[in-house]
Amino acid sequence: MFLIGWLIVFLLGADFPPPIGFIWLVLLIIVLDIIQSFYLKNYFLMHIENNKNTKLFFMNALYYLAGGLIIAILTSISNFQSVGLLNTLIWIIVLTLVGVLYGIIFWVFNILLFRLIK
Repeated sequence: MFLIGWLIVFLLGADFPPPIGFIWLVLLIIVLDIIQSFYLKNYFLMHIENNKNTKLFFMNALYYLAGGLIIAILTSISNFQSVGLLNTLIWIIVLTLVGVLYGIIFWVFNILLFRLIK
């Protein structure tokens, strides 16, 4: 569900038809979705069942902050020379904040889904 949602969001922001480089974004989303799936099954759900929601919220936000920061740094390495330091820092800050926001949405969505199922 998150994979399809992110693809729709990115397609709405892309040119039509999307440029050939869009495939790299799709591949990145797929890799991140696989990592997120393992995280959800092997860590997140176990902690929801133990009712440690407050600690889980902060750990989840921290994981997504780290993920956003790593993605921001990896995607900015190749463009650093052409865009400069200021634009690179802005890129890193924005993607890191988006990562945290996405983590909060992920947490809320899965907590609500878990409560509806139980």
